[in-house]
Amino acid sequence: MNRSILLALILAAALGAWMYTGRIEYGFDADAATDPATDAAAGTAPAAGEAAPAAAAEPFTVRVAELTLTAQVRDLVVSGRTEMRRVVDVAAESAGRVIELPVSQGSRVKAGAEIAKLDTRDLEPRRARAQALVEQRRAELKAASSLSAKGFQTELRLAEAKAEFEAARAELAQIEQQIDDTIVRAPFAGIVDRRHVEIGDYVSPGTQVARVLAPEPYLIVADIAERDIGAIRVGQQARARLADGSLVTGSVAYISRQADAQTRTFRVEIEVGNPDGLLPGGVTAEVAVPLDRNPAVLLTPALLSLDERGRVGVKVVDGDDRVAFDVVSILSASDAGVWVTGLAEHARVIVVGQGYVAPGDRVVAVEVQPQELRGLVPLPPEVERMLDQLDLSAAGAATAPAREGAGS
Repeated sequence: MNRSILLALILAAALGAWMYTGRIEYGFDADAATDPATDAAAGTAPAAGEAAPAAAAEPFTVRVAELTLTAQVRDLVVSGRTEMRRVVDVAAESAGRVIELPVSQGSRVKAGAEIAKLDTRDLEPRRARAQALVEQRRAELKAASSLSAKGFQTELRLAEAKAEFEAARAELAQIEQQIDDTIVRAPFAGIVDRRHVEIGDYVSPGTQVARVLAPEPYLIVADIAERDIGAIRVGQQARARLADGSLVTGSVAYISRQADAQTRTFRVEIEVGNPDGLLPGGVTAEVAVPLDRNPAVLLTPALLSLDERGRVGVKVVDGDDRVAFDVVSILSASDAGVWVTGLAEHARVIVVGQGYVAPGDRVVAVEVQPQELRGLVPLPPEVERMLDQLDLSAAGAATAPAREGAGS
């Protein structure tokens, strides 16, 4: 036999003997350790039909806070836009070349103020001739009246003189109106938002000269769904956040009684004061109309969860120290948190550990201190100020012994 093969067999036999010897020496038998028969013989296995004893589970400790309900207004929040109540593109009523533009874009004007002036060179000679003709016809009428009174003039000739005089006056009035029409005036007090012409431009009747808008009243316009329109009333207060972050308040001034055929929404106009004319028109706005008051509490979104039916709620601890799931409704949301309604008065809300327990679990509920609520739930400003004062007092008390020791 090959020497290397013989050596391998000897080593394998020696290793097997060592492993068997060690098994007997240390008394370890894997089969015996997992054999139910062995356990039964030893008296450690449970009897037939009897469950194995389980270790008693300790109740989980959670931190709870009793949050106070406050009356909170429910807002109807919709997307809207801003508009000026009056926007007019003023047009020329006469033909001519622009010779003056007394106001610039962005200027405030009074009602009737001159915005543009057209050339009147061809109208002035016509007015002079018409005035001369009026004077001539007036003299002829006077002479005809005198002769008629003396019996030297017929009534027909007197009537003709009166007709010629009135015709001359009408022609003069027409020319004077044409001259007046060469001045384009502001139809109302407002702002010249844009000029459409420059000096030297030739305009015809109907040519747009300038856009004038009235900055006040300023409108926030929203399209309200048919299911919500019944809750809106004229005179109701409302507020809006503009695209630039500005907050404005006003009152509902108009509610359409006819729904849009395409969107089934109703136009609602909210009037807002704009005395300085700085609020822009045509920008988007988030409109909030207060509807009613509900008892609510302010929470951080982290305390909200969903149940197996997809409902939003908050985990609380009931009187038996068991976890319950209270379904809530979100009234509004802001940077401070979310206002929710549906919690009972003095409900013990789980603010720490809610992710580790389920409805029905028995827990150990530990009340949190006001200082511990920071970062867990939004706090009113007055509570924040109180906690700041407590922190300052505690800091002063902690540093006082150190200062005394330094001076001794």
